[in-house]
Amino acid sequence: MRIWDTATWQTRTILTSDTGPVSTVAIAPSGRWLATAGPDGTLRIWDPSTGDMGAVMRVDGAISDCKWNPRGQSLAAVGAAGVYYFTYNS
Repeated sequence: MRIWDTATWQTRTILTSDTGPVSTVAIAPSGRWLATAGPDGTLRIWDPSTGDMGAVMRVDGAISDCKWNPRGQSLAAVGAAGVYYFTYNS
């Protein structure tokens, strides 16, 4: 997955650890974190400025959506087996 600089349309960062397609992306309200998830049941949290992965969480079945809470300290993911809640403190 690529993160682009919208002023120059140049690639800023390439996120390379996802093993399959990404079906959902959620940006924390502060812009500090980015969450990606997909059909492999893996939710990853990234630092979009560096491309570093901060955390990896796995659930049963595909993840179809994820959203950060308004303060950006936790997120919810909708998976094949239900809704999952994760707290992320960095």
